[in-house]
Amino acid sequence: MGTDRMVLPFPTVAPDPERDQSAQRLQMQTARLYQRPTARALSVGTLQITYLRLAGMYQHSAEAALRLRSAIRAAFNARRTSRKLISISELHAGISLQLQGLDVEAKWAYQAALDAGLESGKAFHICDASGRLALLCAMQGDFAAAGHWASLHAEQLQQVGWGKPMVARGVILARAWQAMLEVDLPELRSQLRQLPDEPDSDEFWAVHALLLSFHLVFTQQTGAQQACWSG
Repeated sequence: MGTDRMVLPFPTVAPDPERDQSAQRLQMQTARLYQRPTARALSVGTLQITYLRLAGMYQHSAEAALRLRSAIRAAFNARRTSRKLISISELHAGISLQLQGLDVEAKWAYQAALDAGLESGKAFHICDASGRLALLCAMQGDFAAAGHWASLHAEQLQQVGWGKPMVARGVILARAWQAMLEVDLPELRSQLRQLPDEPDSDEFWAVHALLLSFHLVFTQQTGAQQACWSG
């Protein structure tokens, strides 16, 4: 764990879900617990999809996320869990789904996480979910929706204690992505200054890397054009 953020390990071996004993145990546990979903079932399910992501098993994590979302609905309908836990579980389900390219399902999960966060009143959860929604919408080219979620995020961010840089990242990436598509180099630079100089272990490091690459290429092209004009 770093300063106000999580430092996640990258996989050190090739994913092998058939031989991964931890993945197999978690699968057996969730299959049993989901028969009558409770708070424990959702906690174990969230652990499962997070473990699968960190092990590089993105497809398996997304499939498990869909099962987790069904368990969340059953637990909520039976009033066997809290809104805070629902927000956490839906948020992580959304991450797993988005990383697998299931954007529609991811948006539903993020929206459910946000709704639960708003009901619980937990600013951290509200900012985490609204930031993810802002990024997802920006990457889909829906800048109006991205701006809406960014505004909600800004309203809550000052109430966040520990983890503020972590939950702020989604909106920063969203604004940088819009600046990239609009070829707004000053705005892109402004947003990138708020992030590490190089991609770190954040699960959306690939988005950060793409933005840095675009900035480098665009800067080089602009410099070459200026040199040509001055020559």
